[in-house]
Amino acid sequence: GFKPDSCPTVNAFSSIDRYGCPDSDLDGYSNSDENWTIADGADALPNNPSQWLDGDGDGYGDASDGQNPDACPWEFGTSTKAVQADSNSTNGYISVPSYGCLDEDGDGWVDRTESPLMDIDPNEHFDGDGDGVGSNSDYDDTKGFIQTEQDHCLNDKNDTSEACMGWNDPAYQAYLSTVEEGNLVLGYNAWNTSTNGNEGGSSGAMVDEDTLNQVIMVGLVAFVGLTALILGVAFIMNRRKEAATTKEYGGVRPGASTNASQEALEGKGGLSADGGIISDASWDDDVDQLNFDQESDGFDDMAIKSDDSTKEAGSMTYEEESIESIAGVESEPEASSAAEDSPAESPEMPAEAPPLPEGGLPEGWTMDQWRWYGHEWLAKYGKN
Repeated sequence: GFKPDSCPTVNAFSSIDRYGCPDSDLDGYSNSDENWTIADGADALPNNPSQWLDGDGDGYGDASDGQNPDACPWEFGTSTKAVQADSNSTNGYISVPSYGCLDEDGDGWVDRTESPLMDIDPNEHFDGDGDGVGSNSDYDDTKGFIQTEQDHCLNDKNDTSEACMGWNDPAYQAYLSTVEEGNLVLGYNAWNTSTNGNEGGSSGAMVDEDTLNQVIMVGLVAFVGLTALILGVAFIMNRRKEAATTKEYGGVRPGASTNASQEALEGKGGLSADGGIISDASWDDDVDQLNFDQESDGFDDMAIKSDDSTKEAGSMTYEEESIESIAGVESEPEASSAAEDSPAESPEMPAEAPPLPEGGLPEGWTMDQWRWYGHEWLAKYGKN
């Protein structure tokens, strides 16, 4: 009849290969059973609604538009990806999905897309420089003559890495050849340090260039900082000194000259705060330092008369001094003017001295002085 139910005892909905049977992924193809196998047309992939046919039985459906389509439906395969050359890629290739193709080394890469000899090595799949060493283990896969780290170091003397320094040091290579299996192998730097230490420091420890540069930079910074500090302290001390000098002696008025010699020539002497003659330029000869100390005996301005000088007194012109001058007392202006107007007379020594005051001879006087000027002193200060 029309659409006969192939599974009348179950309630199911398959509709393509047979009607009314179980269909787990609901793609229309029924699940296989003992009466209906995949070879009869049952669903080869019952859990994948986008695939139902798998001609090679590798688990990947033959529908190209389905999920995980089989890239090689004519052969059984387990691959999941393929190598595709790409010069713009850093590795020189890119990976593209590729299911169900031959992969004899089981690395997941399609054998036919792998580099020569890489299809039998499960750890390699690409060889960019064609030297027979895969990119995973090749030190430089862009240069055929460099396959190992040793090849690189021996061909690049500018590489100063620890590894290359070790490869280029025969002594370190000799050390490596003596290390027994299972013992700790020192890196080049550690070995070099221990070797220098064992030599007792006779050859001196190697100084790292970066460390040396850092020490030099720190020294320069410290020197500049110390110099700036010294200059700053000197500036502050100088300002304080100027302030103290200004406070004690006064400052210079703005616009006034500080050159006393120039001021004197310009008729502006005394305007400078410093003032005075600042050098020997104003003198033709050396001048002895002036001595302002005075030794006074109290009679510097008085002409001393004695009996022995009586004969000379008549022939000398003598300007009589007043009692005020002798006593150090200023005289009245009128008396001074009268004395200046009157002609000078030649005094004669009195026959006898005036009587002494009650206190005796005034302090600092001699009898000769009293004989000459005692009457004036009595007239002004004393009593008989």
